[in-house]
Amino acid sequence: MKQIASLFLLPDCNASCAFCAAERGFSTMSFAQAERLLDELARGTIRNVVLGGGEPFLWPHDVLRLAAHAHQRGLLVQVCTNGLVLPKDFAETPFVDRYILPLESADPAIHDRLRGAGAGHHAWMLDRLALLTQARRSFTLSTVVTARNVAGIADLARLVDGLAQSGAPLHAWHLYRFLPVGRGGA
Repeated sequence: MKQIASLFLLPDCNASCAFCAAERGFSTMSFAQAERLLDELARGTIRNVVLGGGEPFLWPHDVLRLAAHAHQRGLLVQVCTNGLVLPKDFAETPFVDRYILPLESADPAIHDRLRGAGAGHHAWMLDRLALLTQARRSFTLSTVVTARNVAGIADLARLVDGLAQSGAPLHAWHLYRFLPVGRGGA
């Protein structure tokens, strides 16, 4: 059985997704806490970690330094991000084995409305995916299915299939349906 640990490093995020289910009521993890937790996980049966949040690139203790620590412990490292503040050379970072990025719709207007990150986020995501593909870096796509995007899921599936057919190193496409609670739950 594949076991994956997800570390929620901080509650803060720079997007305001309509469907966000993340809690705000937890404190930001210190680097020492995260380092100890990864060490403990690596001594056990966990071999795959997801560094997330909130938005992990807002974590004040350097998520890439933590990714390097996890990688040195033999862990496969994934970073789940909204993609807004990725470092310039993110696709070349050797300690991140896979990025998990959002893609809510093939229709840019629907995606941008759901993500709450402003107009152009859809185009930004496609650009980030192109950079990962060019660098032959694995990625997972994440879609939250809502009343606003469900009618377009077949179109999104065609877009995702087109990426895979064109040689993109797509690891998986995760579709989620969240209960309407949390930040944007009403």
